[in-house]
Amino acid sequence: MSKKELGLKERLVRYLTNNHGWVSSGTLQKLTVQYTKHTPRSAVRRLQELAEDGILERQLRKNHTWYRLAQKPLASQQSQYPSQENLAHAQQLCNRFDANLPMDEVFA
Repeated sequence: MSKKELGLKERLVRYLTNNHGWVSSGTLQKLTVQYTKHTPRSAVRRLQELAEDGILERQLRKNHTWYRLAQKPLASQQSQYPSQENLAHAQQLCNRFDANLPMDEVFA
C-alpha cells in the first residue's frame, strides 16, 4: 500500500507508533491539517474511533485529550484494556507501513 492510499486512521496510528508516550489531540489535529486534506474534526473523530476500538488509550488532562497506543495489560487489569483481537488489529495497521519514515512523511 503506498503512502497516498493510507487512510487517516492508519496515519494516526503510524504517528503514535513512532512517538511513544502521550500526544495531545491538538498536536495530532495540527499535523492532520498540515499534511493532509482532512479537517481537525475528522482527526478527532478518527481518534475517538480508535480509542473506542481499544487501539488507543485516551486521557483527559485539564480539559485536553491526550492519546497513545494501547499498552499491554497486567493480569489484574485485563478487563480495562482492549481485547486481543483489537490489539491484533492495531498491529495489522502498524505493519502496513515503514515505521522508520520521517515525521513529515507520516501524514504525506
